[in-house]
Amino acid sequence: MPKKAATQGSKKRRERRDWLLAGLMRFADGGEQNLRVERIAEDLGVTKGSYYYYFKNRDEFIEQMLEIALEITTQVFIDRASAEATARERLASLLLSVFQEQRGKDFDFYIRQFARKNRTAARFVASMDNNRIEFLRELIEGCGKTADFASSGAVFLYNYYLGFYIRNEGKRPGKAALHEQMRLIGKMLDIDLSGGQHT
Repeated sequence: MPKKAATQGSKKRRERRDWLLAGLMRFADGGEQNLRVERIAEDLGVTKGSYYYYFKNRDEFIEQMLEIALEITTQVFIDRASAEATARERLASLLLSVFQEQRGKDFDFYIRQFARKNRTAARFVASMDNNRIEFLRELIEGCGKTADFASSGAVFLYNYYLGFYIRNEGKRPGKAALHEQMRLIGKMLDIDLSGGQHT
């Protein structure tokens, strides 16, 4: 009996996550106005009844969707970079991952737009930005820089990335362009990032 209940619970969690992931894809493809239950249900090939089983209302759905979004848009890159041996290699790995990420759907754009009018989204953006900047700060300091330099450098580098992201929306930089970005960042931070460039 307990084993059966656990199995049923796992199935419910998977189904809940399916809704959240499908909603996240919809959101990244058009923003908050694209989160229509009927369309998400159609994407999943199910009726919209299970949506109301898992979520009390739209606000709860959005809040849980953003919890998964933090995992997908930020933590996955941090985990990947953290597998490298040194801080310099981790920084190079992280930069390569985010700068050569395939563009297409634009979650970052839409969540910042949504954050202007929604408190949950605003809290998410603040948490996302803080997590990213803090990881950058740790990596830069780990490369032998002072705490003050690392703090300033992390903010500067993150702002640099956001500008690059906007300028290259829908594009994926070629190998030469990617290496040039790594060279420029390395020069700005006075950190040799050339050894970590594996494309």
